[in-house]
Amino acid sequence: MSIIASRLNDSPLKDEPLEHIEATPLPPSDSSDTDAMLGSFYLELEARAKSSLHNPSAISKKALEVACSETIQECEGKDVKQWAMMDFAMIRLKLYLKVELSEFDEKIYEEAKKSIRQSPSIDSDDDNGFNSGNFIYAKV
Repeated sequence: MSIIASRLNDSPLKDEPLEHIEATPLPPSDSSDTDAMLGSFYLELEARAKSSLHNPSAISKKALEVACSETIQECEGKDVKQWAMMDFAMIRLKLYLKVELSEFDEKIYEEAKKSIRQSPSIDSDDDNGFNSGNFIYAKV
C-alpha cells in the first residue's frame, strides 16, 4: 500500500460520503484517444489514483486530464524526476476532486514543487553552451 493510501485510510474523512464530487465513469484504459493524448503518464496516474484514493469511482477522465495537463504545464522545459511529477499530479487531482489535503499531502506537494523548481532546464541555451540534464555541453 502506498504512503498516500495508508494516510487516507487513517484519515477521519475516509467514511464521509463524497456527494459533492460528480462521479463520471472512466473509459476503458485501452482507449487509444487517451493514450495518444497523454501517454503513459496518464495511465500511471490513473492506476495510482484508483489504488490510493478512498473513492476510485469519483475519478473522472476530466479530472485526470486536468491533473496531467497542469503537471505537464508546470514541468514544461525541465528534466523533472518521475516521483515529483507523480506526486504533483496526485495532489492536483485531489484538489480538483475537492479532497481535503492532510498535513502529509501538503508536505508531499511542497517537496514536489521544490523538486520541479530545482530541476534543470532541458532546452536552456546561452552563448557558452546548453544544459541537458545534469551535463553542460559547450557549443563547438
